[in-house]
Amino acid sequence: MENQMTDLRKIALAATLPASALLLCAALAAQAQPNQSLPINHAVNIEGVGLACSGVGLRAESNPRWKNYPVKLEVANNRGQYLADETVTLFDSDAGAPIHVRCNAPWLLMRLPAGQYQANVTLSNEGSQTISFEAPRAGQQDVIVRFPGRNAATAM
Repeated sequence: MENQMTDLRKIALAATLPASALLLCAALAAQAQPNQSLPINHAVNIEGVGLACSGVGLRAESNPRWKNYPVKLEVANNRGQYLADETVTLFDSDAGAPIHVRCNAPWLLMRLPAGQYQANVTLSNEGSQTISFEAPRAGQQDVIVRFPGRNAATAM
């Protein structure tokens, strides 16, 4: 009888290990690594900063969860057409380590503490722009970065 119980425990353990490994992989994926592309429409955390890459489709614009991010960085051309595939390096006012991310959507939402920040935004074949902005104590700050020479049809 005891051997049967031991065998059942081994079977139960063997059955739960793959599920545990899958959960661990999912948890690690949600903690995006610096210099990696962010998943679209999924919140991630890098060095304590909540980030989300979004802005694609009608659902993104009306999704209430994106309103909980104090800063929404939008990348567009001079006509207001959204652009994507930007690389953003974020600097805080305390000269902490910069955060580098790539977003293949027009919005980079950032859950930042209130304060002053700088970001370097780069689009392939368009160069870079360095911007300064403030994360508000309440509400959401829209920060629009315009790349005048880029057409939306060739950007995505």
